[in-house]
Amino acid sequence: MAHRMRVVFCCAAALSLCCCSRSRTDAPSLVIYVYDSFASEWGPGPELARRFYAKTGYSVQYVVFEDVTRAIHRAIRDQHTPSSRGADLIIGVDQYTLPLAREADLFSPYQPALPLPHALRIDPHNLAVPYDWGYVAFMFNTDAALPEPQRLSDLANPVYAKSIALADPHTNVLGTIFIGWAHTSLGAAWPAFWNTLYRANLLALAPSWSAAYGLFTAGEAALVLSYTTSAAYHLHHDNHTRFKPLLFPEGHPMHIEGISLVKRTKHARVATQFIDFLLSTEAQELLPLTQWMYPANPDVPLPAAFSAVPQPAACVSLSPQMCRAAAAALHASTP
Repeated sequence: MAHRMRVVFCCAAALSLCCCSRSRTDAPSLVIYVYDSFASEWGPGPELARRFYAKTGYSVQYVVFEDVTRAIHRAIRDQHTPSSRGADLIIGVDQYTLPLAREADLFSPYQPALPLPHALRIDPHNLAVPYDWGYVAFMFNTDAALPEPQRLSDLANPVYAKSIALADPHTNVLGTIFIGWAHTSLGAAWPAFWNTLYRANLLALAPSWSAAYGLFTAGEAALVLSYTTSAAYHLHHDNHTRFKPLLFPEGHPMHIEGISLVKRTKHARVATQFIDFLLSTEAQELLPLTQWMYPANPDVPLPAAFSAVPQPAACVSLSPQMCRAAAAALHASTP
């Protein structure tokens, strides 16, 4: 999931947003399923739609969901409803949600025109084309009267009782990544680590990243699971560095977001144009200060605020299958 800095309240499961009210009379409107903050007024979605229309004459309609998992489930249901217009593209597919779509044979492969770094590959068959990425990390409020954790296992120390906010791994991708991170880094010790964390040190197991991060910025939690790039947001918007990303010697997992071509689309030509557009400098330059993630296009310069973002010494490679299995095991054992 992308770095989202504001809480979005949705009154419905999906909300259609039409961007660019005019289009060529003979041109189809692209329908893109997307998570809420991407299409919000502070996200990149509206400006991307405007620029794509100006460049191609094709309009974009976003259908907005609370998260990409719900978007994928909706697209799977669309497969069984031939009369449904459905999506041409889905934005926000990552290495943890792609298996769900792969099992349903939902996507068609697409090789983008722009060569991308091999390290950002989500799928060897290009079922999801990466557009942004970030390192998962804990943010720490340096004003808190607590010692700074030095490694992942320190989070189970009693000194951090009721001090940590975490997105629920049962329902949230970032939370699922955390469980995989702990499982990989701590080995056989991770169940005991989680038991201590859950029963003593978690202030809240929040339903979303936004809810967890809100507890952190309100000063209720001293630590929150987020991305190293959260530091850039606070430097840019708040002009402070007291919220510090922690780097642990165990290394940090990457979260890579991609865009996928829905197999049943009748507008594949225009949809692939949008994928290539999303990787262009014109589009990618919008992402650092709206998504608060790194752009997939390595030629796009980063804003000055990203100078505050530290680089982990090592990257932890996680198996999506292992993460899902570990999260499912916790779901069975955690109230």
